[in-house]
Formats: sequence, C-alpha cells, structure tokens
Amino acid sequence: MRKYLILLLLAFVLTLSGCDIVTGLIQTPTPTPEAVTTDTPVQVVQSTPTPRSPDELIIWVDPIFAPDPETAGGKLFIERISSFEDVHPGISVDVRIKDRSGSSGLLETLSNVGSAAPNLKPDLITLNPELLRMAYIRGLIYTLDGLYEAPSSPDWYYYAVESATIEESLLSIPIGAEAQAFVYRRDRYTTVPNDWPEILDGAAPLLFPAADPEAVFPIAMYQAAGGEFLTEDNTTQINEGTLTDILSLFSSARSAGLLPASILESTSSAETWSAFHEGRAGIALAPLTAFMHERNPETEVMIPIPVASTTSLTIAETWGWALATEDNPRQALVLELLEWLTDPEFVGPWTEAAGLLPSSRMALDTWSDSSNISLATLLVPSARAIPDPEILELVGPVFQPAVQAVVEGSKPADLAAQDAALELSSP
Repeated sequence: MRKYLILLLLAFVLTLSGCDIVTGLIQTPTPTPEAVTTDTPVQVVQSTPTPRSPDELIIWVDPIFAPDPETAGGKLFIERISSFEDVHPGISVDVRIKDRSGSSGLLETLSNVGSAAPNLKPDLITLNPELLRMAYIRGLIYTLDGLYEAPSSPDWYYYAVESATIEESLLSIPIGAEAQAFVYRRDRYTTVPNDWPEILDGAAPLLFPAADPEAVFPIAMYQAAGGEFLTEDNTTQINEGTLTDILSLFSSARSAGLLPASILESTSSAETWSAFHEGRAGIALAPLTAFMHERNPETEVMIPIPVASTTSLTIAETWGWALATEDNPRQALVLELLEWLTDPEFVGPWTEAAGLLPSSRMALDTWSDSSNISLATLLVPSARAIPDPEILELVGPVFQPAVQAVVEGSKPADLAAQDAALELSSP
C-alpha cells in the first residue's frame, strides 16, 4: 500500500511539471567563474581636427571695433573687409567680437580655443597694452619680427611706438589710442584753464576718479612730472618729492572747495565724464571717445591735463593688431590683410569715426572734420602711453590710498607721499 502511494505521488508530479523541471530541481548549480583581468590598455580613438581652409581668415576684435552697420566706424570696417574679399575672390574673412575681459574675454577665449579647437583660433586679434603683455607672457601671440616693418618715429607717434614692442620684439601694429584728458565748461572759466592756478581760480567743481584701484590718473601725472619707479639697481621706489608735488595739486583743489565727496566713489573717467556732461562739474577727466561722440561743442571743451608750468599730459592707451597664429599656409594672406587694415587711408577715417587718437601722422592727415583735427593736433604732443600694467598692479594699491587721504583731508600731501614711499619699499 505504501509503495503504491509513492508511485502515485511521483506520477502526479511528472504530470504537472514534466521531467525537465524535476531534473532542474535536483541539479547542483555550477559556480560562476571569476573575471580574469588583463593589462591590455583601452585604446581611445582621437579625432583629428579638420584643417581650416587656407581661404578662410578669422579676426577677433574688441567691442570698440565692432563691425556694426549702425555706427560710422563699424560701417567703415565692414566696407574695408568687403573690399579685401572683393580683391581676393574666394577668400572669406570672419570677424568676431570678443569681450575685453572675463570668461568670454579675448585672452581667456584665445587660451581655450588654442587647446580645444585650434582651427577656430584667430589669425589677427586687437589688443591693448595690458592684454598684449598678458598674451605675450602666456605664449598666445607671435612676433612680427622679420614679417612686418616696425612702426617708428617721426611717422608714427611716440605713444604708439611704445606700445608696439615688448622686450624688443615687435608684437603689435598700432591702430589708435583710447585717450583721456580734461574737459571744461566754457561758462565756468574766463580763460582756458591750462594750468592749476587757473583751474583753482575757476571756482568750479573738479572731478577725477579718486577711487580707481589702479590709480591710472595720478600715476600718469607722476610719470609726466618726471617721477620714476625703478632705480639703477632695478629696485622699485617712489620719488617722494615728485609725488608730493602731484598730491599738492589735489590738496590745493580740496582747500579751494573744488573736490566734491563724489570723487571718492568714482573709479573711471567714464563716470566723471557722465557727471560733468550732466552739469555737475566745471572740469573733469574724460575719455576722448565719449567726448567726440557726445560733446556739446557750444559749452564743452577738451584740453590736455596740466601737470606743471611747462608740462601737460594726455593719457593714451593704444590698441593694435597682433598675430595669433603661426599657420604658414595662410601667413602671406594674413600679413596682406594686416597691411590692408593698417593702411593710413583706412585707419585715419576709422579712428576718427571711433573717437580714437590716431597712431600716425599719415592717419591724422586723412581726418576730415576740422574740429576733430584741431582737437587731435592739440592732444597728440602731450600724449604719453598709459602706465605699464606691472606698474599699475604694483603701485596702484599704494597711490590710491595716498590720493584718497589727501582728497578727504586726513593727511597732508607730504605725509601721504612719505607713507606711500615707505609702503612700497617695505618687504
């Protein structure tokens, strides 16, 4: 009876599941073998960038040179590029606007493109002295030595020649300079305020960017007055007497009640020009570009900055074209474009339209507006290159507190100069 029940149960299981399931139920699982590692490296296939066509040129420009058909300068630039392409059938010139600074600025973008997308690198790029030196230090631009004739006096103005070379290497061909000078209001002065006694006698508010952290204005005045920062043994120092003379001018203006508290908040000549243009000052530091585009010729006049009885100053920040590629197949064409873009017959009208001080006598000779010609002729003899970026970085943080102390009246000029000299010489 028991044997019969066992057989019956077995038959029932076979009927429900089949022989395969039963077999599966009684099988012992086979262990999974361990993975075997090898030292064979993973091969990564890297794509090779497609070479750019020799017929395609790329140039990058600062916004002041933007090819904008709505502006006189932008329209001239567009026409110049188009005429180059017309003379060179099949050649295309791609003009791209880049910010002056920041993550999308000229230098940062150039650094990134050089490593990530070299075919998008520009052939030519506009740079001012600060950007030019930084690009040179980073190895982002190439010398023009032996490729292009270096600008020289007397055909080129000295401030432009100064900006073209670094360590005796030709790195830039000047275009024109963003300039800063004094503007005054005719109805506030009986005579042209060509010296500080006349400025003080005018009893009109004076504005300059006393809060500029680089202290461009007082440093430029110090240098124009003969002040230097390097000794014969190449150490950095301040001439206390020269700095005292400059600070004394500001102290006299304060004593005359000409310095409003607002200048301690102004960081640029663009800000002081705006305040002046709104009628809040009788004399102020201003950018030439803004003055030429916005001036009221009946009441507003620009003059060089008085420094001493026989010395005046116009601060000139020269822009130029730099070579950003060593691509030999296109080099002859790039150099031809460079010559096309630095021809005085083009650069002259272009700088006049943009409100820039011309870089050469030949360029100024092509200006058309008599008032603009008179203004440039007045400013050029006093124009000096903007202080070197290294000087501004090193000395600006020392000069600015000295200027502020004098302007707010917390220190006399000689003590502020002495403190600045001690701070700069301290290790």
